[in-house]
Amino acid sequence: MRSSVVTARALAPLAKLLPYVSRHMAMNGRFLAQKGRRWREEVSAALEIWTFDYEMHQSVTEDGAALLEITNISEKSHAR
Repeated sequence: MRSSVVTARALAPLAKLLPYVSRHMAMNGRFLAQKGRRWREEVSAALEIWTFDYEMHQSVTEDGAALLEITNISEKSHAR
């Protein structure tokens, strides 16, 4: 069974989370990731390996932190 919403808070960098999330998220699901001030760096690193769409919602509890709403996750294929 796949979930329509998957959440994570302070668990791991985004690039390490996406393999687990993609395995458990429904086709049209959403991943809600609460990320700290370095969220932009995590998104950049993850986009080297994965493709996804995201919307950033500013945190109301920590300056510079964000709630990322991530959809359309897929791993990039590596051409050899």
